[in-house]
Amino acid sequence: MLTITRRSVLRGLGVAPALLPFLPRGMAAAAPAPKRFICVFSPNGRPPGTFFPAAGGFDLATSECLKMFVPFKNQTVLFRGLTNAAARTGPSDTHGRGMVSWLTGYQSLSNAWAGGASIDQVIATHIQTGSGQTPRKSLELGVVTETANERGRMIFDGPSQPRSPIEDPREAVRTILGGGAPGGGPAGPSPQQLSALDFLANQQNGEFTRVLRKVAAADRARIDQHLTALRELEHALKATPTGASACVAPALEPSGTGRQDLVISKNHVKTMVAALACGITRVGSIQWQRATGARDLAFLGLPENFHTLSHQESNPASVVKLVKANAWFAGEIAELMRQLQERSENNGTMLDNTLILWGSEIATGSHSFDNLPFVLFGGAGGALRGGRILETPAIHHNRLLVSICNLMGLPQQTFGDGRFQQGPLPGLV
Repeated sequence: MLTITRRSVLRGLGVAPALLPFLPRGMAAAAPAPKRFICVFSPNGRPPGTFFPAAGGFDLATSECLKMFVPFKNQTVLFRGLTNAAARTGPSDTHGRGMVSWLTGYQSLSNAWAGGASIDQVIATHIQTGSGQTPRKSLELGVVTETANERGRMIFDGPSQPRSPIEDPREAVRTILGGGAPGGGPAGPSPQQLSALDFLANQQNGEFTRVLRKVAAADRARIDQHLTALRELEHALKATPTGASACVAPALEPSGTGRQDLVISKNHVKTMVAALACGITRVGSIQWQRATGARDLAFLGLPENFHTLSHQESNPASVVKLVKANAWFAGEIAELMRQLQERSENNGTMLDNTLILWGSEIATGSHSFDNLPFVLFGGAGGALRGGRILETPAIHHNRLLVSICNLMGLPQQTFGDGRFQQGPLPGLV
């Protein structure tokens, strides 16, 4: 059985919160639960008239794209009118610009990558530099993201520094929880076997360091980024079993043949919840497909090209199919929330202490950046008041990103490109 040690959990959740799954009920109730942040993405916006509840109200049951969130209505906040000003100009196409800017608030650079860090990484860095350091900075998971260009990457450590999501569920479990395959296998290398980076830096009389100094600054920055990612992996592996008390790896759904969207999605949701519950990380993301979407959604009985279908919003038959696609994405997010809600901590649940942002690279298939379909879910440790819709006409989404930082305990008053509207979103916090 794949496990994570009590010690690594304790370190990852900041001592007292780490003991929540294991301590007696009375002791666990006294420990403060950590806040967690997840951003989730689904492509091509939402068909007009199918997303926001009817008559300007907040009856989620009247929204084809939101009715599966009725059980979570008191932990849901909608925004009507947000716009992504950062995506209006720059290299790449509409989808690419929207993809690299929706979490960063920056225009794309000349190489089409984002001009700064995404909000999840800003939050993760804040956590890692504080008292709540976790074995892994963040967890990025992807479901058929396909491309490694600006359409396929939404998470950034900084300018032109995309983070690639893990696609293979078994690799995700091995990477995050350490050791062998789920359900058995070797527990993973010992700490003595994990010093590859130190060995590289120290051997050959410092030859590696001298060569690195000769590399161009831009290339050296990329090498440093990769070395940092490897160091994170080493730290995660050092948290592999040495004792009996442990977190258990999720039981993965078996894979089949052909497209594996359904299985990958179910397994990634399980792995995300397990990693957060065990304190491996407090920050994660799940990217369902790339900007423009996958080639088709045949696994849902929709063989048409998803991107082409999204441009047929005036065709009632196409809208029915688009609603079916978006209902599936929403259902997967609702399942993530359900699993978080099932895990108790303190006097509430993990969902109460988690903040989830759901968004897309565009608002509708017509490539609009106005009235974006962004949603916040969860409780953020009591900081988010749900059960409402905020009117935000023509307000730049940078201000939502500022407010998310505030909800997660960061004091930011700006986020992303300073040329766009800044300050927190009125009425949210």
